[in-house]
Amino acid sequence: MGQVIKVSGKEKPTAISKALEKIRKSKKKKKSISEFYGALPLAFEDGLTYQQKLRNEWE
Repeated sequence: MGQVIKVSGKEKPTAISKALEKIRKSKKKKKSISEFYGALPLAFEDGLTYQQKLRNEWE
């Protein structure tokens, strides 16, 4: 995702460059799989059986 900086005609170049540096230095929070562990309900039995069940519905 990109970020947008609104610049008016009265902005000084130093203020614009400071805003750009702030964006460049900001870091995104890294996500790990441990955050998603257990997020889904136990509606799915097993990954393989779930896929087989879906594929059987196509036939």
